[in-house]
Amino acid sequence: MRHLAILTVKNEAAFLLEWLAHHRATGFGDFLVFSNDCADGTDTMLDRLQAMGWLTHIRNDGPHDKGAQWTALSRAAREPAFRGADWAMVLDIDEFVNIHVGDHTLGALHAALPEATAITLTWRLFGNGGIVGYDDRPVSETFTRAIAPVFHWPWRAAMFKTLYRADGSYGKPGVHRPRQPDPDRVVGARWFDGAGQALPESFAKARVFSDFGRNLYLLAQLNHYALGAMESYIVKCDRGAPTARPRLSTCPIGANATLPRSKTPAFRRWRRSGGLAGRTDGGPGSGAAARRGGCVAPAPVCGADGRRGLAFAFRPA
Repeated sequence: MRHLAILTVKNEAAFLLEWLAHHRATGFGDFLVFSNDCADGTDTMLDRLQAMGWLTHIRNDGPHDKGAQWTALSRAAREPAFRGADWAMVLDIDEFVNIHVGDHTLGALHAALPEATAITLTWRLFGNGGIVGYDDRPVSETFTRAIAPVFHWPWRAAMFKTLYRADGSYGKPGVHRPRQPDPDRVVGARWFDGAGQALPESFAKARVFSDFGRNLYLLAQLNHYALGAMESYIVKCDRGAPTARPRLSTCPIGANATLPRSKTPAFRRWRRSGGLAGRTDGGPGSGAAARRGGCVAPAPVCGADGRRGLAFAFRPA
């Protein structure tokens, strides 16, 4: 099966390669990436990765009447990468798919939910642990405290992103869920949540929030590092919201900085097994390499457990 991740970015050079390496190891084989108005070389990195066959890069520079992300998603539905996908998911660069079953890949998640035509992955909000300065280390190793598995507030924590079968039941991808359901085809849709629970029919047409008050992460979750280090948060505010016209950022700084949180192992299984080891550290292919300039050269590697992933080596331009 072909899994497509759709991503929109602006000035994300420091975080791009970790995100790509993680999601390729998770099972996404195709990436459709839209960049807009970059000033830090993110678009140049994406051009290089596209030339090497690792993703499809589309420049989506403004102005945008409805926001850069909505403009990108409207175009995504017409792209060959989307039309050739079996499954699709729209993600942001501060979101990491985290699968808890089997070998922690999309294939294992499908095996656990064989009837599913759509799977909602609820945000697991991660705090910043009081970190102020940006450190050139993997995001998923830097921030390890997240909201408790069962929560009743904040409301934003119940939002999800959707991994769905791209079989024509929906006309367009959306930020949190597929849009434009076909009334005749969506009748047979089977939606499940990240805990493996079958969801009511209302989810197939409209909802973007999971139900409160129960553990939604038993099979899979979507790690959401919305705040990051405070220096990174300032950069995020400068970028603005991707789904709206330029304005002050509405990043949930209060919720992400102050909520009591539980320590979570995040992706330690991957790193112990070699799934991501050596690919996103402070050397080749990391934020430091991006800042120094040059190009990145991805190459398939095999972890100690036999899983294939993506390595990045920095080579001067």
